[in-house]
Amino acid sequence: MSLSPLPGSGAILYGFTGGGAFFAGLALAAFGLVLRFKALGRGYRLTALILAVLGAAAVLFSATPIPWTVHGLWLGLLAAAWAQVDCPGRTSKCLAGAALAACVALAGWEAPHHIAPKIDAQNYERLYVIGDSLAMGASAPAENWPERLGAALEMETRNFSFGGATAATSVSNARRIEGDQGLVLVAVGGNDVLGGNFRTFEEDLRELLEAAGIEDRQVVMLELPLPPLHNAFGQAQRRLARQYGVALIPKRVLARVLFTPGATVDGLHLSDEGHRLLAATLEGLLRPGSSVDKP
Repeated sequence: MSLSPLPGSGAILYGFTGGGAFFAGLALAAFGLVLRFKALGRGYRLTALILAVLGAAAVLFSATPIPWTVHGLWLGLLAAAWAQVDCPGRTSKCLAGAALAACVALAGWEAPHHIAPKIDAQNYERLYVIGDSLAMGASAPAENWPERLGAALEMETRNFSFGGATAATSVSNARRIEGDQGLVLVAVGGNDVLGGNFRTFEEDLRELLEAAGIEDRQVVMLELPLPPLHNAFGQAQRRLARQYGVALIPKRVLARVLFTPGATVDGLHLSDEGHRLLAATLEGLLRPGSSVDKP
């Protein structure tokens, strides 16, 4: 299965919500700084400034779940290096080298989070899905992506999803999971983001993961594609995933589906084609050796 090319606006939105803008921004900022050092004319200096500003904006608005203090230190170092460009001496070169090294370090810090985890669903007896309206809405219940995914993996499926679900309201469904061994896929948080519910999101999600991950279950969570300046939600997901041994599917996976032409009915809720596409994409991640293309 091949994914459709994204149109211009879709590619831009995917770049920001899927995380690509973060890496592109780092590259632009670094290139702008190098160009500024080599600039021999006013036009080159202006180009370098534009590239650096665009790069910094892309990094800051990519909603990459890196602490704001780290963002601030990087931006401050970049600005300091820029301010010292015209000052001859060792300090200027050291600052520029440090700024470039920081760009590389940030890229290295974030890159592992874009690598999909390796999970073999065949090791588990049942598939449980805890989700919101993103896991519902197909023309027939059997066509929702959780049911499609379960059928493709040849697993009994329990879809504990409902419209408007948040991390807090999904805890009771996590407690409905039966049996010691199962694959639990958590796909909630979108309504928390839309409601700006960042103050209680982490504790609510913690309670959900504690309820879902008891015994020998493997919990898998879809990382949220985030709008600009909503870093806190992603930071909470990543912290809790590390703490509870949850496999976190990179946000680029869901973002790629959401921005595929025809995959949604309103930009947020999946169409029948969107359900098919997300199920096939997740199958490729959960069944080793699958021929399904990964985004």
